[in-house]
Amino acid sequence: MYRPPNRILLHGSLEKALEIGARNHKWILVNIQSHNEFSSMVLNRDVWGDDAVQALVGSAFYLWQRYVATADGERYKTYYPFDNLPHIALLDPRTGESLLTWESSGEPTWTLSCERLLADLTDFLDAHSLQQDSIGPAHLKKSRALEEFAAGSAVDDLGYGAASSAGAAQNAPSSSMMDEDAQIAAAIAASISDHVGNSAAGDSGGVSADTEMLGASPEYNRILSSAASRENPELNEQRHIIREQDEEYQMALAIDRSKAEMRKQEQLQAERVALESQRTQQEHEDRKERTALRVPPEPGADVPQSQTTELAIRLPSGERLVRRFHVDNTIENVLDYISANTGHAEGAFDLMSPFPRRTFTNAPHLTLGDAKLAPKAALVVHEH
Repeated sequence: MYRPPNRILLHGSLEKALEIGARNHKWILVNIQSHNEFSSMVLNRDVWGDDAVQALVGSAFYLWQRYVATADGERYKTYYPFDNLPHIALLDPRTGESLLTWESSGEPTWTLSCERLLADLTDFLDAHSLQQDSIGPAHLKKSRALEEFAAGSAVDDLGYGAASSAGAAQNAPSSSMMDEDAQIAAAIAASISDHVGNSAAGDSGGVSADTEMLGASPEYNRILSSAASRENPELNEQRHIIREQDEEYQMALAIDRSKAEMRKQEQLQAERVALESQRTQQEHEDRKERTALRVPPEPGADVPQSQTTELAIRLPSGERLVRRFHVDNTIENVLDYISANTGHAEGAFDLMSPFPRRTFTNAPHLTLGDAKLAPKAALVVHEH
């Protein structure tokens, strides 16, 4: 109904959107819509079409918009379940984590105002950053603390240096710059570093135990796994193939849907034509019936011949109509008789006599006797 905001839209799969967002340091805004929800359509006009929203989104976000009935929409809902439409979410492009959501309450009149969206996004940008040297949200600070711990603790092929808790404390962010989670991560790093320093002179079993402690954090393991995955050429090649296959699938799906829509429109058009033809035919039959009711009955045998006339009427098709009328019947009665038997609409033809050439259509109330059409006459019908 309303044109999508192509200027700020990011095309392709969600995986590709996350990859581009991570590379360009932009957050991913997801909008899942429905053809059947008016509030979904209004978003394009009142929110995504707003100049201020487009300016803010274009500067720090990518908008990935899909209909829920598409393959992308169904796949997204599998991984990020939601109840109502329209659905809007803000994703971290590095991890795919959903950080904010805006979702319809289920009311048909639900709308998301530009003011609320702008305020929410501005507040989010004030507290979050995708730049490596920025103080970001809790999940980002925790990752940085663990990375600093790994850099300060593991050296020389998983050997351990003599780093002390004081050295780890020097590498950790100051408490004034960290939130509670980051401070806990830094404290863990300092504690493990101190433990490693104390046990470095012991047997090799201490190294194995400390290695287990180093890998005990799911967040730390995720960071290492993610970094290794991005640098693996085989995985990158597989991702590239998957993206190409997904794009080809989406293109084929779009073509199939387009063809299906064309067939549907052709079928609807054929049905409309058939209904219109049926309606026209029914109107034609109804008109003939109404006209036939106005035609007076043919004079019986008991009516004197001096009071009757026989008219031979030649039609444009070459057919002839022959009928007896009372001399007191009018030209209009003859016109009704022709319409009832041929289907010619009233006013669509002229009734004329060839010799002498006269037109009777413009005198409908003239009787046949006064028109000199008795006791016999030949008439011709001319279509307009």
